[in-house]
Amino acid sequence: MAIGIDPTVQRRRLRAELKKARLDANLTQRDVAKAMDWSSSKLIRIESGSVGISTNDLRALLGYYGIKDRRRIDDLVEVARGGKGQSWSDFKNVHSQPQLNYFGFEASARIVRQWEPLVVPGTLQIEEYALAI
Repeated sequence: MAIGIDPTVQRRRLRAELKKARLDANLTQRDVAKAMDWSSSKLIRIESGSVGISTNDLRALLGYYGIKDRRRIDDLVEVARGGKGQSWSDFKNVHSQPQLNYFGFEASARIVRQWEPLVVPGTLQIEEYALAI
C-alpha cells in the first residue's frame, strides 16, 4: 500500500476498477456470478465495497474479464491488499460508517478545498495577510 493512502480509498478504487472492467467486458452481474459460481449478492457486495475480495478470487475474476496485463493485475492485487485495513476502526463505536469513510478520504486527500459563503476565515480577516494573497 502506498504511504498515506487510507484503506477506504483503496477499497473505493478497487470497487471502481472492478465495475469498469465488468462493464468493459459487456457482462452483467448475473453473468459474472453464474460463471464464477458465486451468488449475485456476493458480486454486488464486492462491487459496492461492503466486503473485501481474496486475492485468489480477484485474480480469477480479472481472468474472466479478459484482463491479461500482468502489471494491471499486480496493481489491483496490491490495491485489494491495501484495502483490507481499518484505519479508523478504533472510533467505530463513536462515529457512523459514512463519517469514518469521510475521515479516510480526508486523510488521503492531496488537496482540500473549502467554500464558505458566509464566513471569512480568521487569517483572511488580518489586513496584511489578505493583501498579501
